[in-house]
Amino acid sequence: MSENRRSKNKEEESEERGSIWLKYLEEFKYFMTQNNEVCAEIDLGEGRSKFILVRSTEFKDIIRYKCYKAQNIVKADKINNMIDTVEAKARYEKNSIKSFVRIGEYKGTFYYDLGGDDFVKITDEKYTIVKNTPICFLRNDTMLEQYKPEYNEDVDIWKLEDFINVKTKDELKLLVINIISYFIPEIPHHILILIGNQGSSKSTVCRMIKKIVDPSTVDIYSYPKSKEDLVLHLNNAYLIPYDNLNRINEEYNDIFCQVATGGNFLKRKLYSDSSLITYSLRRGLILNGINIATEQPDLLDRSIVLHLKTIQNNERKTEKEIFDKFDECIPYFMDHIFETISRAREIYKEIELEELPRMADAVKWSCAISEALGISSKEYLEIYRKNQENINVEIISTNAVADTIIDFMDNKDNWKGSVSTLWELLNGKAFFKGIEKDKTWAKTPSYLSQNLNKIKTNLEKVGIFYEIRNVGTHKEIEVWNKNIKPKTNTNTIPKVKSKVKSKKSRKNNTKKVVSDSYLDDLE
Repeated sequence: MSENRRSKNKEEESEERGSIWLKYLEEFKYFMTQNNEVCAEIDLGEGRSKFILVRSTEFKDIIRYKCYKAQNIVKADKINNMIDTVEAKARYEKNSIKSFVRIGEYKGTFYYDLGGDDFVKITDEKYTIVKNTPICFLRNDTMLEQYKPEYNEDVDIWKLEDFINVKTKDELKLLVINIISYFIPEIPHHILILIGNQGSSKSTVCRMIKKIVDPSTVDIYSYPKSKEDLVLHLNNAYLIPYDNLNRINEEYNDIFCQVATGGNFLKRKLYSDSSLITYSLRRGLILNGINIATEQPDLLDRSIVLHLKTIQNNERKTEKEIFDKFDECIPYFMDHIFETISRAREIYKEIELEELPRMADAVKWSCAISEALGISSKEYLEIYRKNQENINVEIISTNAVADTIIDFMDNKDNWKGSVSTLWELLNGKAFFKGIEKDKTWAKTPSYLSQNLNKIKTNLEKVGIFYEIRNVGTHKEIEVWNKNIKPKTNTNTIPKVKSKVKSKKSRKNNTKKVVSDSYLDDLE
């Protein structure tokens, strides 16, 4: 047989196999998600279907199996070429679908993906177990199946008190309400920050919450090494607990804030080209550490901070003992959670807040959940307010600019001048008070304006207000201390114990050019 004949036969055989493979691919419907990823709808029979990303190992294995059954062996590069074809088809035909991970909403009805063959459907009247949903739930290799909910009159979500060692009853209420709020789709969620010394079971608590909300083979995460790793974590899970954080850099701070409320992120598709993938993400976040790992007001204002008690040696148990008992309770937790959400959906329609705080949607849903649990929304709001006040104290006390300007405005009802003059005065105040100019300090007058804008809301909560305006060639600032009535010095700013590090004490004969502040009187 001539070489040309052999070559022609190979080409015909390749074309025949290609047409067979494309026939397999045409068995599925393809859709483009909001994250610019293509998924295939797989018919499971009996009116059921599921969605799989075409780039996933599972989808490739389906194609390989179909080829194997037809006695056609297909190479990896051929599969990738076929996937390129169906991706192009989905993009140009503009078959769009909104995808969800674990929790979703369709026409006002909530759905929860149990991870196996079943889903939970939640309406105002009840929750039910269903075999199919009208929405696209995406799964990945790390997702685990959740326990099916079961009713037990002796065990409900408050049984968590036996497993999670928060310091106060109020913090337990905040924790339970926050966990249930994760099951509400398409709303902002508070970032849960867990603080505790060594031996307070921070990691164990994170794993427990993850098991309830979003069980996975990856039940806790280390600090991501790159932005790409971070986006990968966020895209492949609904609830992401980060363990033992010491410091969160500014870029990750911004991303965490966007994830809590909902944001878009760009990622290069391949290192070899300039194509970009847009991820539209809203996720639950848990951060734990010995101390709060950030001083950024934007992140802390979106957070709930809870404190864990140190477990004494005589109270310790093995993880196996703990999780064996905990896992037994999960079906009963799930039943109580879904019943609570069903009741909260109806209550939510009647909730009216006199003032809308930051994270207003999350707070309003939390009020509805608290009412469904038998806790008045008034009580919840008071507990939440105290938690936010404590966070604000943390922000103020660890920010050198905030600490110094509060000190500067003590016993003043008003100050007015250029931003440059204020910057010089604050530098003098910091010098004579021994306040360390850390990375929260303003190195120039322009940075002072920027830093003040970051903490504007936090300063207002302790009675310090300001306004900056352009006047000719410079910026003018006016600062008011609303804790002091004009022309009197009888009141002072509420005392906030500073956590900003002080420098070593200076010589006693140093001449002070700035008046003493209220901090000198702190015990």
